[in-house]
Amino acid sequence: MEYENNSKKPKIISKKCFKYPMNCCSKRCANSFNVKVLETEFQKFWDFGDYDKQNNYIFSLMSIKNTVLSSKWDYIFRYNGNILKVCQKFLLSLYQISKSRLRVIQMKIKNGMNLTLLYINYIFNDLFNN
Repeated sequence: MEYENNSKKPKIISKKCFKYPMNCCSKRCANSFNVKVLETEFQKFWDFGDYDKQNNYIFSLMSIKNTVLSSKWDYIFRYNGNILKVCQKFLLSLYQISKSRLRVIQMKIKNGMNLTLLYINYIFNDLFNN
């Protein structure tokens, strides 16, 4: 499935093929999951067929912890009603997205862009369209 992103310079995004995420970190996040689970979640992400829906989904997998000196991001992986903490490299590798795409989402969160309403809309549509 191909789709057009909604950026200032629209372009066609071609379908990605699943690749097992290797060597993400010392905890080896990918080893915590069955290959079928990873492939299913990868497929679900790309089946959104919409750049904004994908970004909203990525947004739902991140949380920020602000300290006096810096900010730290935590990442989770959702599957079959389960949630497990994972590393950033795992998510980037699994969903085959760039670090810059992730940084843009993080910047929007830090700058107060309200992605929460978009995410609620995503959940609502997901619940009633399946």
